[in-house]
Amino acid sequence: MLPIMVCTTLPKTAPEIFGLPVYPTLLSLGLQLLVGIFLWRAAIRKTVNPFQPLMLRWEAVAVFGILLLAQHGLIWGIWHGHFPEIQPWKGRPQFYDRESLLPIVHCGTMLLAIIVLAAVSPQPETVRVKALRLGIKNPGAIFPGSSGSLALVLAAVAAVVLLSQCALSFGNAWVIYLIAVGNLLAFFLIFSLLLEFCRLRFRRRALGFVALWLFVMCILPFILAGVFANSGIGRISLLTPGVVALANPNDENLGYLLGIVAAHLGIVVLLFVGWQRQWKLVLAPQSAALAK
Repeated sequence: MLPIMVCTTLPKTAPEIFGLPVYPTLLSLGLQLLVGIFLWRAAIRKTVNPFQPLMLRWEAVAVFGILLLAQHGLIWGIWHGHFPEIQPWKGRPQFYDRESLLPIVHCGTMLLAIIVLAAVSPQPETVRVKALRLGIKNPGAIFPGSSGSLALVLAAVAAVVLLSQCALSFGNAWVIYLIAVGNLLAFFLIFSLLLEFCRLRFRRRALGFVALWLFVMCILPFILAGVFANSGIGRISLLTPGVVALANPNDENLGYLLGIVAAHLGIVVLLFVGWQRQWKLVLAPQSAALAK
């Protein structure tokens, strides 16, 4: 939806994907066809075996990459790889709110990652049966097949695509780039590990606890910032560091935002430890059975 929204800001000119003009109808139909193919495959897979995830891992990465390329490609003509510098590029379309477009795409990336990770995240029962069949006793062997490893891949894809916006001005934008990429990495990992941890710990009540903790880490800081009239509190939200850095590249508190990202990565470490302990509890009965 986001690429179409960005496209509608250019009613008098054809949209461009990384500087190459394309017909709006062709762009729309192409995206719908590609996404539709993956959704059709997901529907068939679920019909054949309801215990299978909606998408295979390569399909999840493909869908994520296609939509991310479309989003960034449509706004690439604003900076031509020189973000955050504004240069008078010949023939460049004029945007009234060009500074807000990259933060919007950043938020769209987070939302897209939530959908993809939730669709691919395996159910604990399925993983447990597979571990029993293969004789897996170490939780570390489960991580490559979890949504946590997929979160790392999605973060790498997002980092490469975002680099296209500042590749030619990286000397001036590397701090902003690190904040944005670190924010995406922390958010992806926290969501994936939190989802699997709650599924292991709370079973049927998992989604409620996931929603609660996402509210605490993402929305509650904004509420507290409004109550205490202190905008600094809002910056500790999982949603904030990358958005603030991309929306205001000249912010004097970029070092503070880096510290917040580092704190979020610390939460990732704590969640990973809890995730490991929960899997040890799940695999312990299997290990005892195998030993007998």
